[in-house]
Amino acid sequence: MARKTSSEGSRIQEAEAALAEAAAGRPAPAYLFLGERPLCRPWIDRLLDLLVPAAARDFNLEVCDGEGLAEGTLVERLETRPFFPGRKVVWVRDAPFFHSAATFPARWRQVRALAAKGATEAAIRRAARLVAEAKLSPAEAARLPADRLGEALGLEGEADLAAWCRGFLEQRGEEFPETAPGAGAADGLLLDWLARRADPGAVVLVLEAEAVDRRGRSFRRFKTHGRVLDLSPEADRGGRAEAAAAEFARRVLTEAGKRIEAEALRDLLAKVGPEDRVALRTELEKLCAAAGGRGTVTAGDVAAAVVRHREEAVYELTDAVGAGDPGRVCVTLHRLLAQGVHPLAVLRAVANFVRRMAVVRAALERTGSLRRLSGLTYARFQAEVLPGLREAWGEPLPGPVRGLHPYALYKVALRAPAFPLARLLGALAGMAEVDFALKGG
Repeated sequence: MARKTSSEGSRIQEAEAALAEAAAGRPAPAYLFLGERPLCRPWIDRLLDLLVPAAARDFNLEVCDGEGLAEGTLVERLETRPFFPGRKVVWVRDAPFFHSAATFPARWRQVRALAAKGATEAAIRRAARLVAEAKLSPAEAARLPADRLGEALGLEGEADLAAWCRGFLEQRGEEFPETAPGAGAADGLLLDWLARRADPGAVVLVLEAEAVDRRGRSFRRFKTHGRVLDLSPEADRGGRAEAAAAEFARRVLTEAGKRIEAEALRDLLAKVGPEDRVALRTELEKLCAAAGGRGTVTAGDVAAAVVRHREEAVYELTDAVGAGDPGRVCVTLHRLLAQGVHPLAVLRAVANFVRRMAVVRAALERTGSLRRLSGLTYARFQAEVLPGLREAWGEPLPGPVRGLHPYALYKVALRAPAFPLARLLGALAGMAEVDFALKGG
């Protein structure tokens, strides 16, 4: 087993100690798990197994979504007696009670990550709440100059992220629901409950959060009454992030029966970065598959199998293709390849765009709706065109449009007249040949 860094090892030891105390019948009244969801969930599952018997899980475990959850509502749930005798546990996912202006960059990065994964509706909901907390409307935010937008959204010094936010607001702002600002920093109700009325024999609170203001008063007060288990890569900062990520990579590979060359490890961290452990684990799994029967992952494996994580630039490329802007396509493509994004990743993104456009174009032709698109508003598209498209596609919807928000479908439809179906199908055939060539065919 690879030796852990002192920082990472101490955090794991602290989490193990917290679980050992719970197993011994001495749980804390509240736990706050910090870090990305895939890193926190195994620890939360182990804690829940200790606190709530399986037979009572359906009745004595209450799971809450933190989005829009008010402190008063949470305290009411904590003070409501469980259905079965025994301890009750209230688990709040994405707990919002330790946010402040300092957490805006991390929360916008979460929005970008959701959008890149295709979780568009979740990204829109979170972005709408962040814009509301900035006391702006989406339209107002999109009109601000770049420097003012970064300032308004709490993204000073985050020029790339602010630029992505502007693009997202321009593309998706019309879809933002009306929403109230998030809970923000705890205003005292929850902390007072912890200080005065908490009884871990009767109820335990489990909070899960990716972003908190560690210097905020609410967070510091929570630490005096509850247990903070920090599993986030941010805990390794201060010159240790690279070392901690390297040890994490070695440990994952050791568990898979692999080793990694020093040069390959440096290249891997340069491409993926030291902070996103979920992305790092994903790339490590790809490398294990690429190595096959070999026991060592090489720099060649990294060069062939790992791509730089630049989803926003790939999105910019497909947007340029859809706009029919060859100059922007060339510039964006050159930048992507210069950054080390694998050509297969670029090809896959463009192919997905072309498939989606082909499915929409074919349905528009079949329903006779192409001639109605000029000047069509979103409201009229929803009322007059969208029902016909859904009927033409049937259920389940074709993969390229499945899960696509109606507004995104509207934007694709507006561009469809510029892409004849025969041209789209020819492009897909050509891409299949390129894919075969890139894979060594």
